[in-house]
Amino acid sequence: MVLSGAMVRSVLLIGSRIALVGALAAVTWSSLAPPDDLPSEIALSDKLLHGIAYAVLGVVAALAQRRPRVILTVLLLTAFGLLMEVLQDRTTYRTFDLADLYADALGAAIGVVVVAWPMRLAERRRARSDGA
Repeated sequence: MVLSGAMVRSVLLIGSRIALVGALAAVTWSSLAPPDDLPSEIALSDKLLHGIAYAVLGVVAALAQRRPRVILTVLLLTAFGLLMEVLQDRTTYRTFDLADLYADALGAAIGVVVVAWPMRLAERRRARSDGA
């Protein structure tokens, strides 16, 4: 059985959406868990970890869309980061940190653009070759 291009894209889209749910769950857990419950072997800056986590969310969120909406996706992921910061402030072991939110937004933007830009270039290339 040979899968058509459309079938492969549909399978990848569904897989990306499942991965997005898993990535959101992982970021939620790591954002709200007590610091003692987190792996201590990772010796990176807290802001760098935020940026990496939200860049991964950005990549997966962009892949989960047929045609990524860059600004909307970055805004939604930043709103998610804000929610995590507000929820952290409600705990006794975490605090709200605006710098974390900036790192979240920057990471999300980088992740979304890394996926959306090549997708848009490929789409334009296909449109030109179909119209030529």
